[in-house]
Amino acid sequence: MDYERNDPRRHYILRVASHIFALNLSENKISNLNPIQHFCDTNAPLLIIAKDERKNTLDITNEMRNDYHADLIQVMFYKLEPTALPMDNYKSKISVLSLRGRPTDALIRSMREIFKRAIENDSETSVNSHLRTILNELEMCMEAKNDKEKFHGKRSIHDEINYWKGRKDDASLQYSQAFQILNMKLEMLTNCRIDEIYEVIDTTEECLNQLWNCEPSFPQNRMEQVMDSIGKLI
Repeated sequence: MDYERNDPRRHYILRVASHIFALNLSENKISNLNPIQHFCDTNAPLLIIAKDERKNTLDITNEMRNDYHADLIQVMFYKLEPTALPMDNYKSKISVLSLRGRPTDALIRSMREIFKRAIENDSETSVNSHLRTILNELEMCMEAKNDKEKFHGKRSIHDEINYWKGRKDDASLQYSQAFQILNMKLEMLTNCRIDEIYEVIDTTEECLNQLWNCEPSFPQNRMEQVMDSIGKLI
């Protein structure tokens, strides 16, 4: 394919990727510029430049990858509007995201470190309360999918309690506090009378009610696991 010489759009994209990868990328070092040109000249919404540190290779594509590992770094350029990039103000039409490993891991980290903090500092309390609940649910669902072996039938109630103890965000502190009284009662189950079992059941109900009343409320998918784990323990 014949490319226009000195295309500032291509130069900008390669310069940004060079800074992130700590490389000196230039057009004469890349065998296939088609994905970059396609991103510039068409309504293609995505361009990914990926560096595999295991294989010491560079890959450029307009499609999402299906293979991810800890040594894969990706620089993703995406358009705010699905149009060809103009020659004059192309920088204002592109956003850039860099990530290492799986996109789901990056999503969880960004929700935790950026978006949840931004919402907490925003003044629109009623709207942000709803958004915090949504983000919290999404974060827990994503973590569950990334840890299927633990989440599907192998996470005990003690694992769940310790999990929330290890986190320091506001929601986790609320959940951990709600679990405290239950944690003390669960120790009775190793050797207890029937009337003490009823006491544990009452405490469990109180704990679950507190979790539902937290702000944001405890994630529903994890609540089901908690109830199932306690039921098996009793």
